[in-house]
Amino acid sequence: GQGKLGIPNGVMGLYEAGGTVEFDGKPIPLNAPRRCLDAQLAFVSEDRRGVGLLLDESLEWNVAFPAMQIHDKFLKSLFGGLVKWRDEKAIRAVTDRYIDELKIKCTSSKQKAKELSGGNQQKVCLAKAFALEPKFLFVSEPTRGIDVGAKSLVLDALKRFNRESGITVVMISSELEELRMTCHRLRRPDRRHPAGDRILRGVRYADGQSGQIRRADMDNTTNSLAEKSRLRQMIDSYGVPRMIITGFLLLMFVLVPFAGVDFATQISNVINRFSWNAIMVLAMVPMVHSGCGLNFGLPLGIISGLLGATLSIELGFTGPMSFVMAIAIATPFALLLGGGYGWLLNKIKGGEMMVATYVGFSSVSFMCMMWLLLPYKKPEMVWGFSGSGLRTTISLEGFYDRVLADILSIDLNRFGINLVIPTGSLIFFAILAFLMWAFLHTKTGTAMTAVGSNPSFAKAAGVSIDKMRLISVVLSTWLGAVGILVYEQGFGFIQIYTAPLKMAFPAVAAILIGGASVNKASIANVIIGTFLYQGLVTMTPTVINSLIHLDISEIIRIIVSNGMIVYALTRKMGGKK
Repeated sequence: GQGKLGIPNGVMGLYEAGGTVEFDGKPIPLNAPRRCLDAQLAFVSEDRRGVGLLLDESLEWNVAFPAMQIHDKFLKSLFGGLVKWRDEKAIRAVTDRYIDELKIKCTSSKQKAKELSGGNQQKVCLAKAFALEPKFLFVSEPTRGIDVGAKSLVLDALKRFNRESGITVVMISSELEELRMTCHRLRRPDRRHPAGDRILRGVRYADGQSGQIRRADMDNTTNSLAEKSRLRQMIDSYGVPRMIITGFLLLMFVLVPFAGVDFATQISNVINRFSWNAIMVLAMVPMVHSGCGLNFGLPLGIISGLLGATLSIELGFTGPMSFVMAIAIATPFALLLGGGYGWLLNKIKGGEMMVATYVGFSSVSFMCMMWLLLPYKKPEMVWGFSGSGLRTTISLEGFYDRVLADILSIDLNRFGINLVIPTGSLIFFAILAFLMWAFLHTKTGTAMTAVGSNPSFAKAAGVSIDKMRLISVVLSTWLGAVGILVYEQGFGFIQIYTAPLKMAFPAVAAILIGGASVNKASIANVIIGTFLYQGLVTMTPTVINSLIHLDISEIIRIIVSNGMIVYALTRKMGGKK
């Protein structure tokens, strides 16, 4: 090959390159996609599925994302510009405009890119570049992998864009006839002359082989998906495994009166366990969105929370203030440990979950020694016979026991119904869940989701992949710290030493059972998954133990809990990335 694909990819920072490039008399740094986009250069890649599109996202996201990240278009500034919120109305308007102008065949702007044919996907790639309003546009192999009818539409769109905007378009193609029909001038790069235009002169590749470039594997045209019945769509959306688990949980509720178990008590137990655990399941969301995978390193966040809790008591805080101070003290520990954890995961991309598991286990083992060595002196926490070293279990009575759960709590015991709803804990979870939802609708949250969905797309749009991953890990670690504090105030005790090891796996299982995928998780997945998981591990042992009249409740609880984790992890490992 003569290196024709290497020229635009090298200039735009997608291939490692060296040399000098100038545009409008100013040097453009290589290996820096964001700097090229800031200089108002744009690129339509030859690899539309690997680099050009977020296949699992809507057309709106695909069209608007680069302009949102580079030029702050389609954003609303809130709180004096501190928060940049997605302007869904503006995003929909620009997408609808290009759907009309480029005649993109789709059901709506909400349709996922992967559901379009190859020709229409290519038009979406063009719309994405046009929305940037660049001064210079590279288009690489624009007709590769699309049918004959779509080719003419794509080429006509390029010519119309050039004619109406007056912007220079450099088209790279293996089809000589298409170049003759479309372009005003033709250039053929070779080893001696990398390109005939001044902007491209002097580009060479880091491996010293200017003519040898790597071609991306291209898929053939994606056929439009067949329409499904509404019932089938609902089943696919909810998931057959979740339907089975939901059905089993409903069966447990039905069997409650036959087992002689108080129904209200079981409902109360499920709701309370949901309120204890939901925030730790919520902690999975940021890392899933950024592509870091499932946070098996959650014990780092839990350790941060335990440090905040014990230091708050050690410093003499009591009542609700001890809970507030526990969060305040835990935060710097979570930022520090989360930052180091994120840095490590950025170094070993592809093996995050295995390394995270080792990080979790090793951090807990290390703290087993530190809980004995740290100079705690509070009598309520240390071993009585030695006066040093923290106890295995520390009571929170007089500190922040039920500090959230008792806020606006609903207690029906006075009516003869054994049901207590911890309203305050549920409200606290709802606030954090809303803030997470809101964060994912900001510019940074949108970039984080794109990194998890397609890192190559995000890189081509000028997003710092490592930065987004680091933010997600720190945020996940902090939520883990807050989550364990909420768990403790509901449970009434602080459990240390090996206790954090028991927290990560149930949280992972819950969010997967809730319907989360490898790179996407929603608040609904958190709520559904936590309720299903906690409902089963609470209801199953009690009901079955009562039916067969044997005291094997703990054995059943372990079997059900670990069985669900194995199912969830198997489901994840077997899924498509």
